[in-house]
Amino acid sequence: MIALLGFITGPVGRWIGAALAVLALLAGVHHHGVTQGRDREKAAQAARLERARKDVVKREAKAETISSAAHTGLDREKARIQTRTVTLIREVPTYVSPAADRLCVVPVGFVRLHDAAASPSELPAAAGGSLDAPAGIDLSAVASVVAENYGTAYSWRAEALTWRQWYRDQKAAWDAAPP
Repeated sequence: MIALLGFITGPVGRWIGAALAVLALLAGVHHHGVTQGRDREKAAQAARLERARKDVVKREAKAETISSAAHTGLDREKARIQTRTVTLIREVPTYVSPAADRLCVVPVGFVRLHDAAASPSELPAAAGGSLDAPAGIDLSAVASVVAENYGTAYSWRAEALTWRQWYRDQKAAWDAAPP
């Protein structure tokens, strides 16, 4: 024990003691720096997460605005198409009179072709008799069905165009730089 005390109080022991003190000081400074760096990084990460959360909230609000506008516009356009279709059907007797119904014979071939065109998978039935024979359908009924079919087609077209635009608007909103 006395020899150890002599070593520590000697010049080499003082140098080693001083070196250990410096090492302890450096270790303390290093630990303090690491702790501060970790705390700064945690704060920076929390700030980034908060900015990202706010960005998502803004983008979701924009997305909801785009969706709402699409629904409103589509509903308005479909109502306009429906009103126009109903008006056209109501006007059929004005443009296709009973006299025109009597003068125009709608042939079976026309009815078969029309019905096949309205079906996504069927072709007209094979000719089994005269395709020129009267189908017993008035021309005014054909005009009403055609007007209704066009109304349905325009309604579907409006939906397709609206949702295509909705997609483009949503993509642009989400692809844009954060607000």
